[in-house]
Amino acid sequence: MGQYRQHVFVCTYGAFCPFDGDTEQVLKRLKARVAAAGLQNEIRINRSGCLNQCGHGPNLVIYPDAVWYAHVQPADVDEIFESHLLHGQPGAPPGSRPVARLLYNAPPGNNKETAHYPPAVQDLEKQEKANDKRRAALYAELRAAAEAAAREFAVHVRQDRGRCSALGDRGDMTAKQQPRTRHVPQRTCVVCRRQVDKRRLTRVVRTADSGVLIDPTGKRNGRGAYLCDQPACWDKVIRQPGILNGALNAQVTEAEVAAIAADPRRREALSQLLDLLADELPANEQGNVVQGPHILLDTHDSFVFSEQRLIAAIGLQRMIVIDTADALLICPRERAQEVKGITEALKERGLSAYLA
Repeated sequence: MGQYRQHVFVCTYGAFCPFDGDTEQVLKRLKARVAAAGLQNEIRINRSGCLNQCGHGPNLVIYPDAVWYAHVQPADVDEIFESHLLHGQPGAPPGSRPVARLLYNAPPGNNKETAHYPPAVQDLEKQEKANDKRRAALYAELRAAAEAAAREFAVHVRQDRGRCSALGDRGDMTAKQQPRTRHVPQRTCVVCRRQVDKRRLTRVVRTADSGVLIDPTGKRNGRGAYLCDQPACWDKVIRQPGILNGALNAQVTEAEVAAIAADPRRREALSQLLDLLADELPANEQGNVVQGPHILLDTHDSFVFSEQRLIAAIGLQRMIVIDTADALLICPRERAQEVKGITEALKERGLSAYLA
């Protein structure tokens, strides 16, 4: 058994069979009946070239039955399908049989009889044959062109390989394959929207069993959001938990916010900020990093920043003094991470406006 239980070939070629009947409709109706019965994987309907039985058409043949039909019209399709194809398969009920009135009985081989066709039909048949020859010649030209192009491409490939080999022998590094650049995943900070290397960010994840928490590995299952190393971003998330609510599609609790605020990475972020400022603003001879108007006496290893006002200090050691337009911060450098206590106190006293 081949790919199909039965294979039907309908002659639609040339001028003679189509003149004898609507071969395209025969083909179309057969396909429709097979599809409606869900037998596309068992019965295949194909158009064929000339079957050399011109004058007895439209013709169709069914294999492997080797049953030929002649003078088939579109109105005969239903009977052929139901009697022969649908019920004529192995295991079909008794009475299944080919359509006797349409059976084609002729000697084996070529049985063309075309003398009775009108001259116009004869001329159309000749045109069809001439078109076949032109089509065959065109295909031959296309194949020859494709083969020539393939040969030329193969020559260029061999030449290129030879040049690369020669360059390699001379030690020319340009001929060697360059190492592939490793892709580094990028992620976006949920606050400042800065996109950086994923490894430089801290991931906050909403887990199924433990709620919202910091993911040190960056690999825990769950919806995640990322925080960069800027203290302002950490502080804003803590002051405005709604940022995480939207990013994680969850309601972050006060306890979860407190855990994020207490995470060592937040303290590291503030420490990194001070180190960065120290790098950008080199310390003076006393070890002080200073920005803005100031007078410092007997003051060492401190960080002093002022937007406008003069800062005067005496006897400071390892202190932080930050003066802005609406607030002043003073604390030891070692206790910078405890700034969150001031944040909580401002909230308790109804002074949250200073946190904006």
